[in-house]
Amino acid sequence: MVVLNGYTDGAVCTVLEVLSRLEGEFLPEDPLLVHLADVAFRANLECAIANLPPHWSGAIPAFPSDNPGFSYLATREDGRVTMTAEKEVISNLASAGSYFFRRTREFNEAARSAIAAEEKVRGAYFMCPLYNHLVRKGKPVMPIPVEYVANLGNAAELREIRVSPQPRGMCNGIGIQPWNRTRKSDSSRTVRGWRDAGGAEPL
Repeated sequence: MVVLNGYTDGAVCTVLEVLSRLEGEFLPEDPLLVHLADVAFRANLECAIANLPPHWSGAIPAFPSDNPGFSYLATREDGRVTMTAEKEVISNLASAGSYFFRRTREFNEAARSAIAAEEKVRGAYFMCPLYNHLVRKGKPVMPIPVEYVANLGNAAELREIRVSPQPRGMCNGIGIQPWNRTRKSDSSRTVRGWRDAGGAEPL
């Protein structure tokens, strides 16, 4: 376990600092999975990542939303991510706060490029926009569906969390679980390209 002594300039800087302290434990070609502490969800990520095609460089667990407090990813018809944005609703597909990079070096390259370009949002370096650096290089990134997403950012959000039943379905290629829509505003939403991405069609 790595304990930092103070705040950083965002999640990207935190991960860079942790990796620097674990030098030698993460090789450049090793995969890297980062999960933020203020979001919880239910999904079989191990299964989804294991079934991720080897030429794909990254994956982002995601769910339907229109809350401007989240990060977002836009996809084309086949499900491939074309753009990501922080605190900007560019689609109806929000990040669930976990970020998979096929290779640690690709995270490091994207992170250092973002810092060099001072790509801060609200004074911090966020994880989701890093995938734009991969996309611009032609590296494929795809969403992974998750369900029962709970935002743990503050006490009010914690009170809104409802106990949910066990999720249905099993790991099926990249798609792992059907969407769970607990909010009326999400009831008519579908995620473009979801069936083509290899997952179950949203409920």
